[in-house]
Amino acid sequence: SGINAEYGRVVSIGVSGATLVSCLTGHQVVITDWDTMDVLHSVDYSHHDVMGVCMWEEKIVLMGVSVLYLDSKTFEEDFCKTFDSTIKAFQLLPDDNTLLLLENSGKVTFVRHD
Repeated sequence: SGINAEYGRVVSIGVSGATLVSCLTGHQVVITDWDTMDVLHSVDYSHHDVMGVCMWEEKIVLMGVSVLYLDSKTFEEDFCKTFDSTIKAFQLLPDDNTLLLLENSGKVTFVRHD
């Protein structure tokens, strides 16, 4: 796709409605319109070491050494929390509005979404 050619290798994706969120090597996050593949938003999140993305309700959740929530319509940052080490794995617990995180250090953290 044009995303690969222009920005680098895709390492994680999330899809919500007509929006595709791609996290690329170099910590670039590219948000595109699924139908047209037009780039709607592109930001370098290297200062957060972002390497993972998922969609949660009306939020785009970016994960690295920080967890960031972006509004899925405006792409504005709603929340940011930095951790001691990079997020290695995560699990959404939608019934509890909770994000379960496993840090590289082995620490497990719960982040509630209110």
